[in-house]
Amino acid sequence: DVGGRYQGDDTSCDTADICVEDTDVVCCGVFNDDEFCFEGSEQACAREGGRIITDANECTVNGECPATVQSGACCGPIIGDVRRECGTFSREACRSSSGSYQGDGTSCASANVCPDLRACCGVFNGDPFCIRTSGEHCAREGGRFFENLQECPQDSCPTTVAAGACCAPDISGAPACALFSREACSDVGGRYQGDDTSCDATDICVEDTDVVCCGVFNNDEFCFEGSEQACAREGGRIITDANECTVNGECPATVQSGACCGPIIGDVRRECGTFSREACRSASGSYQGDGTSCDSANVQR
Repeated sequence: DVGGRYQGDDTSCDTADICVEDTDVVCCGVFNDDEFCFEGSEQACAREGGRIITDANECTVNGECPATVQSGACCGPIIGDVRRECGTFSREACRSSSGSYQGDGTSCASANVCPDLRACCGVFNGDPFCIRTSGEHCAREGGRFFENLQECPQDSCPTTVAAGACCAPDISGAPACALFSREACSDVGGRYQGDDTSCDATDICVEDTDVVCCGVFNNDEFCFEGSEQACAREGGRIITDANECTVNGECPATVQSGACCGPIIGDVRRECGTFSREACRSASGSYQGDGTSCDSANVQR
């Protein structure tokens, strides 16, 4: 998840040369229609989505692969930061690019070669969009996936997607309120006000500030006074019988917490931390129950 090279269960960083890579293989593949060949370690070959050529010691003098590498249509590969519809890849290179390999010798020019790609539609900052992609990638892009729609004619969605006011979307240059579809608003950290709502409505993005919100996030307890919406966004719990945090900024009530497996903190997914139930959920973790501990054996990892 953080771009490291895992050396195997029960290995230790204290082992001599644990992270030293041998440089004794020829690695080949096909990436987005281009064949590649380099000489490096087995680990580097795996990271680059290559195939080890066992009966050769070097690439040719022209930098080409000394053996034939089969390739085929790769649906939905990520190239740079963009998911493409289809390209010619070797099997391993397609997998390393998060694509779906259609088999040796298949072609992107063939009809229906990428049957799993469907229309993904939404409204982003007032502009409707439609891309042809997988359901998984559609969710990451804040779109709505239509399994029964295969095409995006002229890049427009072939069906209507409801949109509404999205308050405080986290995108550069966006106003405090803009028109988004529900999924796209959530994707940019905004507050969706409902289908067919308008930014022109009076006080559409005004939040009341009348609750005390508490929780535990990665071993640290928090307390603040704000709106119900803000408390929900921060993964907090509303303390109904209090009007303010203590003078030390602590919660005026006890908030139960426990082991949270796989929470995302910043941009990194951690193995385990102590969270309250709501804070664990907001961090995309799996809550193991009140009073559980990350130190316990058999806590779900």
